[in-house]
Amino acid sequence: MFRNVVAGLGVSFVLGFAIPAAAVSSESAAPLVSPGRLPDPPAGHTEVQNIFDVAVAAVEQRWVTSLGFAAHYGFGGSQKFRMGFGVRYSTFWAGRSIPFSTADYALADSNQVSTLQMSNTQTHSINAVLHVRYDVHPGWQLGMNFDLIGFGFGPPQVGQYTSSDPALSGPQQARASAFNLFLGGSRNRGQLLSEFYFAHWPSAQWGLRVGYSAFVSEVRTDVPRDFGSSRYRAWSDLFFVGASYRL
Repeated sequence: MFRNVVAGLGVSFVLGFAIPAAAVSSESAAPLVSPGRLPDPPAGHTEVQNIFDVAVAAVEQRWVTSLGFAAHYGFGGSQKFRMGFGVRYSTFWAGRSIPFSTADYALADSNQVSTLQMSNTQTHSINAVLHVRYDVHPGWQLGMNFDLIGFGFGPPQVGQYTSSDPALSGPQQARASAFNLFLGGSRNRGQLLSEFYFAHWPSAQWGLRVGYSAFVSEVRTDVPRDFGSSRYRAWSDLFFVGASYRL
């Protein structure tokens, strides 16, 4: 699944593009500027691009909508490689019942896992985001981003908990986990979104993005269940389309 390769893609992306791009020096002749590319900045100058993004992702009656802003900083003479930092608001909701499994890493690693079946799930998050991208051709980009830290919220919801102990089985109220933190894989906490995409800029201000995204939604029960667990998580791999506006 996409979530299992996001970290590997990020390392490959940075090693494959960041190091070569940072080593490229600017040429004395001014390059031609395509419709989707701004003029190269003067040598020694770091260009900052402020970009708004909006995206909609979906798969099997699961949806994620997001709205974000980030400042992207160029590196190297050509500044084809860029890193950015920003903030993103995301909403996840499901139109059908989906299973949330034990999110605590120590319990999951020891196979002490239980399931909370949730219907009509809805969670929200506001997170700080890291962006990485590379201009593979004027007006065309390859990029990725992932939520780092923030907070989650959402309305109380009732799920169906299943346990080997009949006394613990039955309806269980839960709500979105309040703290989000990217730690990598199963150690993540809360509501986190990652994207891997291609982008095309038909003009200097407007861009289109398509790609895959991974979203983890986490809820916390009001009362601890089996093994003392109160955190339950659902992973979703989705296809997304988005638009970007460069100030």
